[in-house]
Amino acid sequence: MRTALGLLFIILGFLAVKNFAFAQQEVMACYRFLYTQNYKNAIEVGKRAIKKYPKNANAHYCLSLAYAWVGELKLALEHAKKAERLTSKKTDLLLIYNQIGLIYLTMGLQDEALPYLNKSLNLAKELGIREAQALLLNNIGLIYFGRGELNKALSYFEDVLRLEINEIYKVQAYNNIALIYRTKGDYRRAVEYLQRVIEINERYGRYREASLTKMNLGNTYREMKDYEKAERYILDGLEGVKKVGDKLSEAIGYIFLGWLYKDKKDYEKAERYLLDGLEGVKKANAKPFEAIVYLLLGSIYKDKKNYELAEKYLLDGIALAKQVGNKLSETLGYRYIGLLYKDRGNKDTAKEYLTRAYNLYKSMGAEVYAQEVFIELQELEKGAENLTTSQPEVEACFNFHNARDYKKAVEAGKEAVKKYPNNFKAHYCLGLNYGMLGELKLALEHTKRAESLTSNKRDLMEIYSLIGVIYERMGDLDNALPFL
Repeated sequence: MRTALGLLFIILGFLAVKNFAFAQQEVMACYRFLYTQNYKNAIEVGKRAIKKYPKNANAHYCLSLAYAWVGELKLALEHAKKAERLTSKKTDLLLIYNQIGLIYLTMGLQDEALPYLNKSLNLAKELGIREAQALLLNNIGLIYFGRGELNKALSYFEDVLRLEINEIYKVQAYNNIALIYRTKGDYRRAVEYLQRVIEINERYGRYREASLTKMNLGNTYREMKDYEKAERYILDGLEGVKKVGDKLSEAIGYIFLGWLYKDKKDYEKAERYLLDGLEGVKKANAKPFEAIVYLLLGSIYKDKKNYELAEKYLLDGIALAKQVGNKLSETLGYRYIGLLYKDRGNKDTAKEYLTRAYNLYKSMGAEVYAQEVFIELQELEKGAENLTTSQPEVEACFNFHNARDYKKAVEAGKEAVKKYPNNFKAHYCLGLNYGMLGELKLALEHTKRAESLTSNKRDLMEIYSLIGVIYERMGDLDNALPFL
């Protein structure tokens, strides 16, 4: 998620050179340092440029770009706004509007970002600059992604792929499409797109961008419960962004590591990395990531049974996510606080929040997350009596599922159905966890088998719901509706 904003600041280098006409040595040097990813020197030279040429839009724009790369968003916005006031040239304003929109977007100010990005897109179309159109379509799509409008976001990203441009200008669309597939639970396609992004960036010498994508890929492997690959890619990417002094992306890398260790239940490491990340994103005023850290810390304190502190962080995270308009984070917060109230024995409040999370995930098309919350609601309603069994293999399958280790749950489920081929719970658990891994045909096969092995109405209600969800995820609404 959610996570794309750390990847936003793409410079279309040739556009800057082509569209900003300048003879000033300091301004040219600022751009040269940007292209070689020496952001510290770009800032120093940019400062000299605006001191010598205080009314030069090019100097303020270059300094804004340099500050943005290192996560100094307030300074980046200040100089971008100055550049806007100092020029009326359409090719200049195209880039400046985009820069201002991106800064607002990374700050979580979507309502402020969208008008600037649309103004920039209109200029790109008017001037016939397809590469700039690609950049703007991506950035506008990310706003809708943050709002949870996944299909609308996807339409913007796919519009980029239809443009007749070099593949390097399509690479951000590939990355963003990967985020859509990850949110929808199609991890295989998400990984394929992210690997393509890394390959293209490395081929063009864009090693910083490749490092950012490696962190994103690592976070995807975290969701897939492949913790070894997750850690490897996040650490590799983190090392890359450190080398170029990108402080905001470094902070995001720490957040991804904290999230990973949280999932592994190594709470000491998780808390340490999350607090390091929080310091960096607060300094950059990157509020969408700040909200995520509050939610993750709240979930950790819930698991450690420090319920008062957990509630404070979760409520703060939800409030901030709502403030910046990030529906995915807001929904995650509802889920986490619902589980908190479940642990505290407040069933009605837990049900209220979990139901809200389920409905929001469904409205976004985030079916894997919706399915997880649906199961949490069922467990809340009836306790654990239907998940207990005398067969240890079946019980192991459910235990792994509750720990969200879906790969191990599948392995335990296979052993269970091999040993107890006529046990509906074994087939149900195996089908459930195949679904969590995106193996929908196998999920449907075993869930249908579970249906044939029981006549208990309460059990069938649960099985029918799962079959309906699987058909829905397969895009077969005709078959889904009777079960739902």
